[in-house]
Amino acid sequence: MDRHTHATHSGAPKRIPKKSHRIDPHLLSKNAVKITQTLQQAGFEAFIVGGAVRDLVLGIAPKDFDVATNATRSSTATISEGASDWSPLPDCACDVFWQGTPRNY
Repeated sequence: MDRHTHATHSGAPKRIPKKSHRIDPHLLSKNAVKITQTLQQAGFEAFIVGGAVRDLVLGIAPKDFDVATNATRSSTATISEGASDWSPLPDCACDVFWQGTPRNY
């Protein structure tokens, strides 16, 4: 991923350049990145969040990934139906949260 964010005081995400956060891209799950990219390409916000971010900053490979998005459940279902390799993702422990409810992939 070439764009990284953190929340500002206003709640809006702020992008942090790669050389500032120094996260090793080899520690990212290709499937978690694919989920966020697919949602972003469909016009939604989608970010890897939670403990995975903490682990990545510490240089530790996360055991699972959480993705937060503003996409609705029906939107993710429509997107996943159109993507042959979206769901299920057999080697990805990834939860997608929309409106506070998780959907496991």
